[in-house]
Amino acid sequence: MQTPEVAILVDDPFRLIETMKKRNVFPNEATVRSLIHGVFRCVAPRKAFELLIMFLEKEPMM
Repeated sequence: MQTPEVAILVDDPFRLIETMKKRNVFPNEATVRSLIHGVFRCVAPRKAFELLIMFLEKEPMM
């Protein structure tokens, strides 16, 4: 089970992506891979999978 601190950190990549979109900055493959890897390492494989699906659905250029 995740601690509250880890749960907060796991949501950070999603906020980062939203900030990037607001600034018209689009993540490249390395950015996406790093974010997913970081989320997975925070003991949140389900969140990492959700992040990957989000990129595949919303960012078809990836």
